[in-house]
Amino acid sequence: MPTTRYKTLMRYLNRRDLLEMAVLATLIFVSDRLAFWGVFGDRFPLRPAAPLWISSGLSVAAILLRGYRLWPGVLGGILAASLVAGCPFGVALGLGIATSLESVLATHLLRRLLNFRNSLDRISDVVGFVIFAMGISPVVGATLSVTSLWLGGIVSETGFVSVWWLWWLESATGVLLLAPVVLVWGSQPLPRWRGTQLLEAGILFLLVVLVEQSIYGQGISTDISNALTYSIFPLVIWAAIGFGQHGVVTVALLVAGIAVRGTILGYGPFYVLNSYQTSLLLLYGFTTAVSVMGMLLAASLSEYKSTADALGVSESKFRTLFDSASDAIFIHDLGGRFLE
Repeated sequence: MPTTRYKTLMRYLNRRDLLEMAVLATLIFVSDRLAFWGVFGDRFPLRPAAPLWISSGLSVAAILLRGYRLWPGVLGGILAASLVAGCPFGVALGLGIATSLESVLATHLLRRLLNFRNSLDRISDVVGFVIFAMGISPVVGATLSVTSLWLGGIVSETGFVSVWWLWWLESATGVLLLAPVVLVWGSQPLPRWRGTQLLEAGILFLLVVLVEQSIYGQGISTDISNALTYSIFPLVIWAAIGFGQHGVVTVALLVAGIAVRGTILGYGPFYVLNSYQTSLLLLYGFTTAVSVMGMLLAASLSEYKSTADALGVSESKFRTLFDSASDAIFIHDLGGRFLE
């Protein structure tokens, strides 16, 4: 009987599936270790959730790109990372199930209700991604995860709500910032940027880094940091106009990475002394605004271009039909005047 079940299972799994699961599990394990390792300064005590929860974004993007069959890779990666972090097996298993279910639920809602495109080239795709992948699914994941921690005695009843809020906030932000990068770059051919456009991309990248370092760098005065906080928005608009979603999602992730690091170290306009949750709430609210605004702008420009191209094709077909017709064809207005 076990042999028969094993053969039945292997019918649905090929070597490529197993390899993809192993790669995904490894990426999730490494990202979780990196998120915990060295990211917390002395001002912020270690929490059960790490800033910019990378594994949530990777998990959602992987399931959306490659299908539901990769959920064991999510489970295995979270399970291994949690065990290494010192969690009991039951708690680690609960965390793995929670993250897997979060990713599967996000994919199901987007595919079933929205006919979602991984390229995020429509406004409906961006709005749906924010609602389902960033909003609803992390609620389920955070609830199951923190419940597992509570049942394992890691989180007390009095701290349940605060840990849940922090867990959802970080998971949702990780999905918003990382998953679009993987989806956009992984679902479309690489953009053919050449010559001046490559130079433009390099200049944009350098300006983003310089501006962010001027806001979150060590030794920057509070007045300068506050004054430059919103100077990143013109660069995001530049990325949307010049490079579409590829540029926006990359710039948003770069902005968030520098901002998170600076805030954790105690620099920048969103750092609040001795208040971890307030600092992250302010920071993630800002990075969410940057990312969503940029993606909506890029999607609207993409839709406009698609509509203009479709109108151009339609007009060309009509013009060809009009010019090649053997019968007399004319256009007149309601008053009987000939227009064409």
